[in-house]
Amino acid sequence: MKVVLFCGGFGLRLRDHEPTLPKAVVPLGKEPLVLHVMRYYAHFGHTEFILCLGYKGEVIRSALEQAMAQPPLPGDDSNQDMRRWTVHFVDTGLDATIADRLVAVRPYLQDEVFFANYCDTLTDVDLSLLVKEHAERGVVASFMCVRPHLSLHHVEVDEATGMVSSIRSIRDALRINGGFFTLDQRIFDYIQPGDELVEQPFERLMILGRLHGHVYDGFWSTLDTFKDHMRLSSQLAQGPGPWQVWLRRERASSPAEVLSV
Repeated sequence: MKVVLFCGGFGLRLRDHEPTLPKAVVPLGKEPLVLHVMRYYAHFGHTEFILCLGYKGEVIRSALEQAMAQPPLPGDDSNQDMRRWTVHFVDTGLDATIADRLVAVRPYLQDEVFFANYCDTLTDVDLSLLVKEHAERGVVASFMCVRPHLSLHHVEVDEATGMVSSIRSIRDALRINGGFFTLDQRIFDYIQPGDELVEQPFERLMILGRLHGHVYDGFWSTLDTFKDHMRLSSQLAQGPGPWQVWLRRERASSPAEVLSV
């Protein structure tokens, strides 16, 4: 299955004196963040990637082409040989929505089920389970439903009287969109220009019973802030990060090349 990664968003400033980097190439350990996401999919045998570029797209392309030219490290499984991947770099515009970016790369997807994800989202979920659930339910779209990494509290209050009826950790009260989408070609029938993927199109699918959420309480994280970067970097400093499933067991390899438009 092909993997669409949304890399067009604006950047993240790690320190006041550093330039703003596209989030996809924010360093996490010794590699760009998006490469961790790509390695995750490659571990499960999915090594053809379509990168939707926008903000500083040339920086992302340069960083990945440099990284992908390197030979695999000793002990890497065969799917981690980046020289064997296929990577399409596609300029999808500076201000396009996620849904618009997806529509822009539709010609690369043909008539098939495919993955889509954000470039800054990590997990250790068994990807094969997500594919299995998607197929069994016959839905158009599926995604992960996870707990947010927030220290806030969810409050239920009567707005007329101000009386509070419930207060609890937002992590216990809510689940959020965790990405890791599995989509089939019918998704394009539900997208209109300017839509945000998880808003209008998913609302249309939800009404029709064609949207599935995989509830997951294992490791999941985004890298949105300097605090997130520090937390994930600290985990790496102690050994393999929990999202680095490719360090656990081998998978079969597949040929690849680098393509661009």
